[in-house]
Order: sequence, then C-alpha cells, then structure tokens
Amino acid sequence: MHPDYATCLNNLAGLYYHQDDYEQAEPLYEQAIEITGKALGEVHPNYATCLNNLADLYVSQAQQKLKKQQKNTLYIEAENLYQRALDIRKQALGEEHPAIANSLHTLARLYHTQGKTAKAEPLYQQALSILLKKLGSQHPDVKTVEENYEHLRKEMGQKIESSRSSATNIVLNKSGKAPPFKKKESRF
Repeated sequence: MHPDYATCLNNLAGLYYHQDDYEQAEPLYEQAIEITGKALGEVHPNYATCLNNLADLYVSQAQQKLKKQQKNTLYIEAENLYQRALDIRKQALGEEHPAIANSLHTLARLYHTQGKTAKAEPLYQQALSILLKKLGSQHPDVKTVEENYEHLRKEMGQKIESSRSSATNIVLNKSGKAPPFKKKESRF
C-alpha cells in the first residue's frame, strides 16, 4: 500500500483520538504503523511519528483507567513505543534534530505523569537544550517544554530558576558559549 494511505489512516485516527474515541483510533494507528513500516521502512521518521501517536493514545487511555494494573500496562506499552520512536529518529535524523527534542519531551511527560521525576528531568533538559539551539528561544515548542519543565521543578520542590537558564547552562557547559539566537523559520 502507498504511504499516503497510511497518512490518511493516521489522520483519521488522530480525529478519533481528539474526540476521545480511542476504540476507533487504536486500530487505525496500528494499520498506519504497519503500512508505513512496509512502505517506508521501520527506520523512517514517519514510522517513528506513527509509533509516537499510538503511544500518546495509550497514555491518554491510561489516564482514564481506574485500575492500577491497566494503567501500568498502558504506560509500559507507551514507554516502549516512545523509546522506539526516539531511537529511530536518532538513527534517521541525528542527535540534535528538533524531532529528537519532541521524542525526549514526550518521554519526559510520560515519566512526569508517572511521578518518575528523576527520569523526567534530564529528558526535559535535553529537549530544551536542543530546541533552544535549533529553533531559538521564541519558538512555541520551546515555551511548551519550558512550561512542563517548570511544572516538574515545582513539584520536586526545587528553587525555581528559569528553565531556559538551566538549559543554557547545559549548552554552555558543552560548548563554552550560548547558542546563537535564531529567528522563527517557516515550516513547510
């Protein structure tokens, strides 16, 4: 089948997902994963996106489940999919691509949701560092990661300093200078 068909399935699944109709969305995401894997290969960034979308669905389902065992099973499945997506993106796009930051951020959010703050914090920091370097401080993705990271730090009871400052310190420690400011670029 053609990869465009997989894209249509993925988009339809996304519609059902946003309507909280997870029973309709899940098999469509699974079909999109299967078709994308066959058409483009299992190391293609689009395949990673499909995995990430199914993982998002599992996290949403887990947040609605009342039984702890059901939640844990869904969280484990989501973690495995997020990790696979991250590995694929690193292999296909390199370590510093904004899509890597997206994968790190989603994995951090999962750990954050589960109360695994020690696992979440370094992932938020890595995601923020990449986004600041690649997209600049004014990009909406940077703001989203900053807000989530700040929320985590408050939960941890840490003295709140600007998360941008923390990420810049990480960049400074690695490169010796702050990343250059980049204007927001259009995406096509």
